[in-house]
Amino acid sequence: VKTECIMSGDPVSKQLYRQLIPPIFIAYVFLVLAVKRRLSPKTELVPEFSNTSGTILMMFFVSICISAFDPLVCYSHPGHVYSSMRKEPSVLCFDSSEHVAMLVIGMLAFALTPLPFLSVAIFAVWKYPRYIAMHDITFMKAFRFLFFRYEPSAYFFGVVLLLRNLFICLVPVVIRDDIAAQILAIAAIVVVSIVAQCLLRPWRNFLANILDGAMTGCVLLVLISGAVGGGYTAAEATVQSISVFVVAAFLSMWVALIAWNVYKQLNRSDIYDMFICHDKVGAAGQARLLKVMVAERTFQRVSLDSDDLQQLDALLDTIKAKVRHLVVYMTRSTLARPWCAGEIVAAFKTGKPITAVLTPSFVAPNEEQLSSVGTYLDIGGADLLVQFGIAMADLRNIFAQLVEARGCSHVQVDTVPTSTGHFQDLAGRLVQKDTKITPSVHAPSPGCLIVSADPCDPEAAAAGCILVSKAKYLVSTFLPESVCFLPDHMSSGMDAHRVALATARALVVVLSAETLVSRHQLEIIA
Repeated sequence: VKTECIMSGDPVSKQLYRQLIPPIFIAYVFLVLAVKRRLSPKTELVPEFSNTSGTILMMFFVSICISAFDPLVCYSHPGHVYSSMRKEPSVLCFDSSEHVAMLVIGMLAFALTPLPFLSVAIFAVWKYPRYIAMHDITFMKAFRFLFFRYEPSAYFFGVVLLLRNLFICLVPVVIRDDIAAQILAIAAIVVVSIVAQCLLRPWRNFLANILDGAMTGCVLLVLISGAVGGGYTAAEATVQSISVFVVAAFLSMWVALIAWNVYKQLNRSDIYDMFICHDKVGAAGQARLLKVMVAERTFQRVSLDSDDLQQLDALLDTIKAKVRHLVVYMTRSTLARPWCAGEIVAAFKTGKPITAVLTPSFVAPNEEQLSSVGTYLDIGGADLLVQFGIAMADLRNIFAQLVEARGCSHVQVDTVPTSTGHFQDLAGRLVQKDTKITPSVHAPSPGCLIVSADPCDPEAAAAGCILVSKAKYLVSTFLPESVCFLPDHMSSGMDAHRVALATARALVVVLSAETLVSRHQLEIIA
């Protein structure tokens, strides 16, 4: 900040003027907002002041820090007996009253503006998950400048940028006379920043992520160009130290990578006792409910293929190396899904125990479909599987074995599962613990929370069961009558349902494809 453009004075006065600019400007912002509050009582003074001043400090953080650190940026005279400030060469560093005064002013300014701002930002990032869980809108308004530009998963990136800028400002303070070492240190900080940006992709806008990486790369090129064009030479000891550090970091990363892979191979905690393969469109809720019920019944680790849909090769490796039992939940389109087909082939080829759950909607492929299995798959499925070494001939033979129960077992579901009892029975059959269905003949309890779903839609029923299990835990402290899932009480009759609805605390309807044409659902809603 060139204060000498509008006022003159000795170096101490100019340093003082520069350090007064940020607090004066923040006070001016507060004054403007106070006037706005006076004219418009709806103005939220504290959140708006926090957001506005925070935005300004974020924009000028580097300039404010550099100005505060000016007395610490010195260069040595020939002979290295004395040194002077780079900004004020007439001021001797640590050997004049002027420098001591400027140093005190700079450190006080840093302690009163940038340091508290950085501390508040770190505190806000630390408390962010808690306030989000509390739905604290005031907190979000006050710190909008810190979070609104970034993805929720990278909410902390604003503090990362502040720390990066602070470290860059400290480089000329820590490394005084070695310009080449300063350039290398700043380049190292910039490289770490680029790596973090590439890994996190923090910006909400996709183009902003690309531009951030490209612009930071341009800064790195400017540093390299300055080093080459300026003809700077680093001391031999500096070059040796940096070379040792870079080589050690490179080797450490390779050793850490190898150690991590060895650990993952030897660690048995990520082995899944059961893996449920299913069609995400037609059976996502049913598979999720079975996962929960089997895990609660057996305390085993159960996984779904939909839990990790990023890379097919990683999913196939999981099937081959980390799954003990594959369950194929067979609905209308399960075998047509290329990911499901790949999982089934991987399990057969590695000799995994396989159980096929045949639901009423499943229709086995006929001979003609098996003979041209590439066209039986979804569009592009054959090309995708070939990339992972899965031949169509192998797929045809494995599909035939799966349908004919050769090398695997079948669990036949004769009726559409539409109640908690149906799914409990199916979960018991999967773990070889039969559970008899005992439908409730009692009407729902008065005063309970009622959840209703289409009694003919298994996906709606599964979603309703999951909702009830979650709701029971949440409302148990203030709703003794608990939660009732209406499809579990179908045998009690519609009249009993109407009576229960008249005394219910609330009705939750699970909307599905056939909700508005289901007579039972329409009567419940009415």
